Amino acid sequence: MLKRLLLAHFLLVTFAVPVVVCAEEPESSPENPSVLIVREGSLCNYETLGISADDSGVTLRAIWIPKEWQPVPAGQYVSTETGNLEICPKDSYCPGLENYTFNENDSDAARGRIACNTGFYTDSTGNTNQSACYKSGTFACSENNPYTTPHIISVIYANDEATCTQYQGAEAVCDSSCEITGITCEEGYAARKVDGNWTCVNDMITCEPGKYLSNTTKACEICPENHFCGGGEYSLTESRDQGIKSCKDNLKSPLGAVSEKDCGIVFHIGEDALYLHADRRDTDHPAFVIQDSKGKLWYAPLEAVGENRENVKPVSDGATKELHVMFNGEEYTVHTSLYEGE
Repeated sequence: MLKRLLLAHFLLVTFAVPVVVCAEEPESSPENPSVLIVREGSLCNYETLGISADDSGVTLRAIWIPKEWQPVPAGQYVSTETGNLEICPKDSYCPGLENYTFNENDSDAARGRIACNTGFYTDSTGNTNQSACYKSGTFACSENNPYTTPHIISVIYANDEATCTQYQGAEAVCDSSCEITGITCEEGYAARKVDGNWTCVNDMITCEPGKYLSNTTKACEICPENHFCGGGEYSLTESRDQGIKSCKDNLKSPLGAVSEKDCGIVFHIGEDALYLHADRRDTDHPAFVIQDSKGKLWYAPLEAVGENRENVKPVSDGATKELHVMFNGEEYTVHTSLYEGE
């Protein structure tokens, strides 16, 4: 009677699957005539082994080939412990593989599992993208948004600290602003925004006559109407307008006035204004004079229009109206003037 044994399953070892067995009887293998190939599921009978139960026996040996996956799905990886596909564990992500052939020396990453960066973690398993990895905590704004520039002492932030969450591969998202609202600088330097960035600039700035240092812009600006600005050197660290004074007694002055002597009265010509002052500045030439109700005289200079009318001037800078007068048979225009000193 022939021995009929069904090769239903072979011995399993970690990370491999048996596919064939061999018999040491000479016959069938074209590559090695001394080896008989017996396929999985074959019957151990005479037709397969070429030997009956009364013969000396046959030695069988398993032949193993690496297991393959095509593909490894996203969210899964090949486990080093089981040799099977497993759900991607916490604190890692598994983007999937197009195909994978088992190798016991492969790293986790080669098997489809990538650990989150140091300090990052996940809340769940089966993650497919690095954005599932995150870290969070409360950080000092000086750490979260550091800033430096020459001559700086310290940085002023909207908040001292912020609670931030950062997803791997992305910028941190914070629950409050770490916006820089200002800086402090070394002595002799002042904080100023240049092209949107805070910087320390030389503390002193010089404004020419007719301009003042604006606390708002930290720059020299034209002296506004009804004020006078003598010009000079000013500190950028002062928290006030510098180099500007108001005309007294409700007197008026034009834009860019440089002296209190530019404060006076206004003679309106339509929508334009001629500014007159209390001092007669050019005694060698005629002047336009108005006497107020209190008997006080106010002056404005005359300018001869010239043979080709090349010296015609409007009543003030930016005006469109001209005031023409005749004196001793010669035509003049009246215009606003600014004090030029003694």
